[in-house]
Amino acid sequence: FRIIDVLDVDSKGVCWARNQVQSLYRDEKYTLQLDSHHRFEKGWDSMAVQWVKALQRKGHKKPLITAYLSSFNPDNDPEERAEAPFRMYFDRFTPEGIVFFIPENIPNWKEEKLPVPARFYSAHFAFTLGKFCKEVPHDPNYYFHGEEISIAARAYTHGYDLFHPHRLIAYHEYTRRGRVKQWDVDKDWGIRNTNTHKRNRILFGMEEGQIDFGIYGFGKERSLKDYEEYAGIQFKTRGVQQYT
Repeated sequence: FRIIDVLDVDSKGVCWARNQVQSLYRDEKYTLQLDSHHRFEKGWDSMAVQWVKALQRKGHKKPLITAYLSSFNPDNDPEERAEAPFRMYFDRFTPEGIVFFIPENIPNWKEEKLPVPARFYSAHFAFTLGKFCKEVPHDPNYYFHGEEISIAARAYTHGYDLFHPHRLIAYHEYTRRGRVKQWDVDKDWGIRNTNTHKRNRILFGMEEGQIDFGIYGFGKERSLKDYEEYAGIQFKTRGVQQYT
């Protein structure tokens, strides 16, 4: 185990924390990103590895398996676990220019043999090749909102193909009832969040500005336009193409 022990009052937010965790990477073959409030099916890790290998055999050099996981109720588990895997669906652009998503059941999921193509990235479950930590590191200057859409586009431009699990592999507790959040103890969280919104708008060309994003920018294997066409989104106009 390699552990970074940080007091809550010293944290700069979730993206900063995830960047810190990625700094622990030591050439492991795979990497897994999670939130803390999950339940897992037996053999979930073997399934995830098998899926990555199967997708690679089909020509996807860098599969990224990610999802808003199906829900569960910790007060009545396992009885209140969702009975179908979720996919991520476009919800809206916020006034600040952030793309939000909602989960919905994967249609005909029992008929699928492999993870299904995904347009978006979930920060609470992402399993892929270990080198992702180096190729698409979390931007520590982001605070929270904007994290998922920026990673989705950056990963895609670095050559990663996104997929949702087609089977129930794990479950996520969405309410977070009774938990103290980082922003409950960070008096500067509002400033961090506002700066993140501006940074995200400049990254996607929704606002004029000059920022050297360096390793936190887009890759060279595909363009941002490629991702927009793939995901059905146009950032500059905050447009979205209807899809099923």
